[in-house]
Amino acid sequence: MAKQFVARELITLGGFILFMLGFIGIVLSMVGLELTFLKWAASLSGLFAFTFKILCMFGGIAIMYISRTK
Repeated sequence: MAKQFVARELITLGGFILFMLGFIGIVLSMVGLELTFLKWAASLSGLFAFTFKILCMFGGIAIMYISRTK
């Protein structure tokens, strides 16, 4: 029971980190900055980078939702 609880919490943490990376990436790109971690996406195309950040946000929310439901 305790191992299952820890695994759910780690998955939730991973989803939150994914959501925050996407959110912070979008906010920083609005002011002309880029995260070093996401610079490869911006070098391909602006639209691709934006779409990737949006997908990170929605993917993080989906992971958090799925990990919190039984």
